[in-house]
Amino acid sequence: LGNGNEFRSKIYLFFPIRQNLTKFDKGTCYTMAQFIKKGGNFMEELYSINEDTLFLEGVIDDRGRVLTKIYEQDKVLKLEDTPTNIIRYGCEYFGSTLEGRQKGAMSLLGIKHKVPVMVEGSMELIFFPMCSPRIRDCSWVCFNNILNYKRNGYDTEVLFKNGQKIILNISYGIFENQYMRATKLKMVNTLRKLAK
Repeated sequence: LGNGNEFRSKIYLFFPIRQNLTKFDKGTCYTMAQFIKKGGNFMEELYSINEDTLFLEGVIDDRGRVLTKIYEQDKVLKLEDTPTNIIRYGCEYFGSTLEGRQKGAMSLLGIKHKVPVMVEGSMELIFFPMCSPRIRDCSWVCFNNILNYKRNGYDTEVLFKNGQKIILNISYGIFENQYMRATKLKMVNTLRKLAK
C-alpha cells in the first residue's frame, strides 16, 4: 500500500443449493446472478423473470434508448434494458442460453423464425416474441398467463388470468400463430415428461 497502488479486495458470496428451490429462492439466486454478471454494481437495476411476469413491452424513449415496461400480476415496472436481454438472462440463469432454447424449439416445432422460448423447464415458463427478436424493442408475452385473446380492430386484445387486459399492436392472425406455436411447445414438453 505504501507505493500508492490502489487496494483491491474481492468478496465471495456462497449460497446453499437446495434440491427443490422455492419461487423466492429462484428469484434471489437469479438476482444475484445478474448482480455478478453486471460487475457487482448495486446501482444496476435487476429483474427476475417469474410466474407473475405477464408481458415485457419494448419501449423506445425520447433519447433513443430501449426500455422494458414489465407487466406483472399486481404492478408495472420499468427497466433500462431490452426485453430480449431479460429473456436471455433468464435462460442463462436456468442453465441454458437464449440461442440454445431457440435452437431446441426450432428443432421440435420445425420453424425458423420468431420461435417461442421455454425460459424454465420445470414450470414450463414459456415466452413468445411479437416480432423478430433481432429488433431492439421486440416485446415478449408470457404464454402461461394468457386466459384469452380477441381481435380489436387491427390490433389484438389479450386478457390475462388475473383479469388484466392489454392491447397489442399486432394482428390477430399473427398473434394466434405465435400463441399456437407456444401451445405446441408446451404440449411436446409435457409429453416428453410423461414418457420418462
